[in-house]
This record gives sequence, C-alpha cells and structure tokens, in this order.
Amino acid sequence: MNKFFLLILFLTSLARAELSINYASDIQSVTGGIKEGVAVQGNIFLIYNRKRQNHMWRASVLGTHGNSPSELVGDLQTTSNLDIGGINTVKVFELFYEFNFNKLQVLGGMFDLASEFNVTEPASLFIHSSPGTSAGLASAGKFGTAFNPSSALSIRVNYNLSNNTYLKSATTDATPFNPDNPVGTQFTIDQDEGYFFIHEFGFFSENKYKLALGFWHFSKNQEKGYYLNLDYKVSSNFHPFMRYGKVDKDAQTFESNSVVGFTCLNWGVMYSSVDLSPQVNSSKAEEALEVSFLYERENFSFTPHLQYIQNPALSDEDAMVIGLRISSNFSL
Repeated sequence: MNKFFLLILFLTSLARAELSINYASDIQSVTGGIKEGVAVQGNIFLIYNRKRQNHMWRASVLGTHGNSPSELVGDLQTTSNLDIGGINTVKVFELFYEFNFNKLQVLGGMFDLASEFNVTEPASLFIHSSPGTSAGLASAGKFGTAFNPSSALSIRVNYNLSNNTYLKSATTDATPFNPDNPVGTQFTIDQDEGYFFIHEFGFFSENKYKLALGFWHFSKNQEKGYYLNLDYKVSSNFHPFMRYGKVDKDAQTFESNSVVGFTCLNWGVMYSSVDLSPQVNSSKAEEALEVSFLYERENFSFTPHLQYIQNPALSDEDAMVIGLRISSNFSL
C-alpha cells in the first residue's frame, strides 16, 4: 500500500513538472593551429523542472561525446562553449531547490554558476567560449570553477534591492572538477581546497540594458578577480555588448579578457582578446574573431559560424575555424 501511494505521488509530481531534452552538437573544421582536421562534440541534457508559486525543484543529467576542437587549434579560450576537453561522460549536472521569500531567493544544491553569474544576453548567439563567461573566471582555481560543463554543491542568495537592481552571492566547492574522476559528479566538498565565492551587483531595464559588476575569490588561496558586463539594446534589431574580466597578476593562465560584440537581426559579430600570464610561454595576446548566423525552425536551430584565432597560445600558427552548431529542444 505504501509503495502504491509513493508511486501515485511520483506520477503526480511528474504531471505537475516540465520535462525537456536539449541537445547541441558542434562540428568544427580547423585549418592552421596545431593540426588541421575536423572535431565533433555534443552535449545532451535531460531536464526536470517542478515550479510552484514560491519554490522550485530542478534536476538535470548531462551526457557528452566527441573531441575538443581546441586540441587542433591550440587556443586556451576554446572555440566552443560546449567544450569539455574530450571527456565523454554521463553525470548529474544540476540538483537544487530554490525558495522565494518576497525579494529574497535562496538556492541550495548542485548548481551551474553560468546560468546566473557573468551573463550577457546577446552573447548567447555565439559559439566561442569567452562571450559566455570571462576566460579568467571560467578557468579560476585548481581545475576551473563551477561553470558549464562543471557544477558544484552551492548556496546562492539573490536579493532584489528594487525592481531593477539586485545583489547576488554564491558559495561553491573550490574544486568542482576532479581530474582523478573526470567523468563523475562532484557531490562532496573538498575541505583541503576550501570554497569559491562570487558576488554580483546588477542594474538593468527589462529588454533594454544591463550593467553588472562581479567579484570572486577563494577561501584557501590568493586568487581573485572581477568582471564588468554591459549591454544596451539600441533597437529590436541591434544589440551591442561588452565584457571585461581581470585576474590578479600571475595567479593563473589568464590576466585579463576583453570582449566586444553585437547582434543584428540573426547575425552576430564578436572580438575577444586575452592577455596571458608569464606562466604561458607567449608574449602576445590570444585573439579571436567570430561571425555567426542563427536560423531557427520549430524545435531546431542551426548556427553556422566562422572564427579566426590569432596567436593561439599553444601553437605558432593562426587558425581558421568553420563550424556549424545544431541544437534541438523538446518538451516531454
């Protein structure tokens, strides 16, 4: 009887929830760089959302396949924001609960920081990684921070100071990626490595502009940095943006990352430049230029793109990347 009752509760929960499958695949052909060739990689998410008036459950499973195009290019920024370094895995990606207390929202569980921190809306059209998350922030720490495709146990607090200003902070495990278990989910806190803290203040007008300033640091090392995001929708057809991120000198691979770009109708153009630390044997900034076009039809989208990578840090030769992203989204 108890088992039957639990089954009814489970089926009722599914009926009130949203289930979806998102799949994205990048096909990128590389000339120049370390080695010419074609790399294909993809991510698939099975997502469960259950929302009520003042709280929400979310869970997702991530499956990955393929090879990293950056192994051919030799760049450190990575030409695809799907990039997981050629690791093929199936793992729990998100598992969190969020509760709203009027102007305060509190979240706890496995969480992807890229869904809320260092976000610039027009940058979502691009394939290159730096428009999505500042290079220094994404690679901070021993093995990177809890930005897609890594997530970590987190507590996030968001407070709406007014209708158009907010202050949010998150605390996560400092090592969401474990090189000894690269295909696993990191459900534990590494006490030896400590915690990662990130804070962001934002000022915005819905569908018009957003200004965000963020600061991040670790509890058990001296690495820290900040970022600034700004985008302004000039019209419904033209949406420019800029991003700047800075890391303490000599703390890691990157010292600064500057990104500027715009979207116009379904077209996008962006330029990204990173200054590298003395740890990298390169005296020149690594630069990337991308031109992309988005075509959407029902549950599918196609993004052909062209990227030119100048001074890739791990290669003596510039690289050209011609690619296509295919994405699909289905609700169950």
